[in-house]
This record gives sequence, structure tokens and C-alpha cells, in this order.
Amino acid sequence: MYHHELVFCDMGWTWTRTIRRKILHCKENSGRSVRLELPEWASPKGKCSRYPFLGLIQGYTDPRVFFSPLGEPLMIVGTNSKTACLGQFVVDLRTYIPDLAKKMEIEDVPIRFKEITELPRKDRAEVEKNWFMLYDENNRVYVQHDYDERSLSPVFGEIANIAPPTPQCLMGLKEKFNMKDAANDIHQATNSLRVTLCDFPCVPTIHNTVLVEIVHVKFKNYYELFYRRYAVVMNATAPFEIIGRTGNLMYAGTDEHTMIYTVSMGWDPDNFRVHEPWDEAKHGAVATSAKKTPGRPEPPQPPSAAASAGDENEDEEVDDGVLGLTDRLKNLLPFGSGARRARRTRRDEGSAGTAGDKTTTTAASSAASSSTSSAAPSSTSSATSSASATSTTSAAAASGSPVTGSKVVTPAKTGPPANSLVSKYYHGWLNDVIIINIGLNDVEGAVLHVTARNLLDCIHLC
Repeated sequence: MYHHELVFCDMGWTWTRTIRRKILHCKENSGRSVRLELPEWASPKGKCSRYPFLGLIQGYTDPRVFFSPLGEPLMIVGTNSKTACLGQFVVDLRTYIPDLAKKMEIEDVPIRFKEITELPRKDRAEVEKNWFMLYDENNRVYVQHDYDERSLSPVFGEIANIAPPTPQCLMGLKEKFNMKDAANDIHQATNSLRVTLCDFPCVPTIHNTVLVEIVHVKFKNYYELFYRRYAVVMNATAPFEIIGRTGNLMYAGTDEHTMIYTVSMGWDPDNFRVHEPWDEAKHGAVATSAKKTPGRPEPPQPPSAAASAGDENEDEEVDDGVLGLTDRLKNLLPFGSGARRARRTRRDEGSAGTAGDKTTTTAASSAASSSTSSAAPSSTSSATSSASATSTTSAAAASGSPVTGSKVVTPAKTGPPANSLVSKYYHGWLNDVIIINIGLNDVEGAVLHVTARNLLDCIHLC
């Protein structure tokens, strides 16, 4: 039987000697990795009925390292469950890696997952894998367990599945094979990130901001494995309805004959800073001073060499077609049948369809158009990213005033409130750079960089 171990090292950028290719390497400990010392245990007796050997101490598998909006360096990882066979756990790596908080300058960020903590699910499978966390507009934390019969629940509080069904635009990627032992499935792959669908410094709101996660369609035939990769776009508010997906992502510089799987992703402002940090007093004021006139975003840039969204498997029907970024920013609305009728009605009436035209907004509403130019943001939505329920609330939020009932209350303190959507660690704009971590044949790893614009350049709406 195998026993899995996790190792870590402090990494930095360097250049190869011959061709001067930029690579990551371990900076300390003479290039050696150090074992991550985590507690271990066996599964409860009788819980691994299908594969009894999995009940033995397995160690830790399939780690996903990512940042929360608060700046917590978290890891979701699989090991023996405390109540089932194999479960999914989360831990703050500052607990087990010496001086990590000091090196990353996050000493003031609270530690919520000091011990390795099993994540909740109401109806558990015998073997659980590849869960990821999502954060709503107020940074409450949820965990998604699966896309097949979609399941997600809050991490804290009542354990209840709040997920809407996975739409056909994603489930339709699964194929039926006539060959025995050949099959495919949808596997969750990376952590989630929050993306505002315009360039910095446009003001993030729940109407122009989405969550993004990369998913795998896994093909297997006996012991041969192959992955296709798709970015999935969801609402920034619970219950995180799926808005659309990209085509199959092709990573330049890789060989598709190799088993390539995507592990995690994050923003990389330290190495690819394209703008100054967000300042609420300086940049948030744009939302209250901008005129409410329909803007038009900049045309999408050419696809990056790092990722392209060609799709070789588009047999399923996508009734909204394939839209470029400019069209998506203009047309995104809640994607229920009523919302589709509302969009057609507005088009017939010649409406501009901006976020400010809506009279109601629920917490489950989709990311609507901000009608925002990257040079001159024109959205009048809330600069505090409140999930407002009425147009009165939206108007109050645009003026920076909180709402009590139906009355606008003048804030007692001076200065703008913080925008809860903005986070150095979890949130970025279309012109920001994402670093994607990939694995190769279960032997090697690599990273690539791509702007959020190029990753999401062509979306199939659900």
C-alpha cells in the first residue's frame, strides 16, 4: 500500500543557465524540500466497504493551496475521514510551516483553521476528492463538493445543500462511450477566484463581479488518463449559480499527449503588477461621481499564448451562443427563464440594460452588466458591494449611505466604507494576471501566467 507525504520549500524565480528560461526553484535548505508534519489516523472500522485497504493510514493526497479573501494561506487536502472512509480537510498552513506568517507579512490575519479540520457534507460518499471553497460578497465561506448532482454548503452553521442544479452547458460535456472500461466524468480541479469584469479601477459590485473555477472533464480508458480543462463562471453571491463556461483551455508550451491537470490558481500582483493597489477613498469615489450613461468596455485583447479557449466538443446546445467579452459585459443578466424574457423585453424597448435599470436584486442574482468603461467607470451600483434588495437600497449604496427598512440613514462616521469584494489575495480585475499551477504525469509541476481577460475571453452562456 502507498503512504502519501506532503513536502514544502520556500520558492523563488531564477533563470536556467543555457537558454535563460525563467523557472521556480527552492531557495533555502540547499534546494531540499521539507516534509509537512501533519497528524495522521486510520478511518473508522467498516467505513471503507468498497476498498477496505483505504481504511489504513493513507497520509495526505491531492493538496490544493490557495488564499482566502482575508489572506489566510489555506490548504484543502484529502486523508482518512473521522466519520467516513476518505474525507476532505482544510488547514491554515501558518500552523505547520515555521515563520510563514512573517515571511508573507500576514501576522495580523486571524487563524480560523489552526487544526486540520474536516469539511462538512450532509450526504457523504465513501471517497471524497477535490472540494473547493467559495466566498460570497460578504466573504462568508462555503464549500462545493461536486458538480454531478451539484452540492455545496456553508462551512460554518447549518449543513444544508444550497446548490442550484448544474446546467446542461457543463453537464453536456460528458460523453457516452460504447467501449467497455472507457468513460469520462466532471471533476473539480482548482480553488475559486473573484473577478470583476472590467479593468482597474472600475468599482467592483455584485453586478459586475463573478467567481471563476477551473474544472476538468476526465477521460479514462483502462489506465490511460486525459483531461480537458474549462473555466466555469459563477455568481459572486450565494447560491453561486453557474453563468457560463469557456471552451477547452489549451496551455501553450505543453504537450496534449501528456496527462496535464490543473491544481490551483491565484493572483500574482507581486511579479506582474499592472496597477496600484485599490484605495477605497481614491477609487471607490468614482462610483458616486460617475454619470449614469451607457459605457462600453474596451475590445478584448488577442488571446494569450498561455491559454486559449478553443472547443473541440461543442455538440450540446447553448441557446445564447458564444459571446465575446464585450458582448458579455453588455448582456449578462440572471439566467433563469424569466430573466431571459426580461432581457428580450429590454432589447425590444431599446433599454441599455445597465445594472441601475433593475428594480430588484436578490442574493442569488447573476452578475449583471455594469456598462463600465475601463477608463471611466459609469456604474451607479453599490461601492460597498451590498446585496441590496430594492432600488432604494441601490440608490443609498451609490451615495455611500446605509439603509434601514426603506429609509436612508446618514452614516455616523466619515470616510468611505470598505468594499468587501476587493481583496489582494482573492479578487482581481480583467487586466490582472493569474498564475496557474499544473501537474504533469503525476511526476512534475509547472506554472503559467495569463490575464483574467484572456482566460475568460470567450464564454458559452448557460
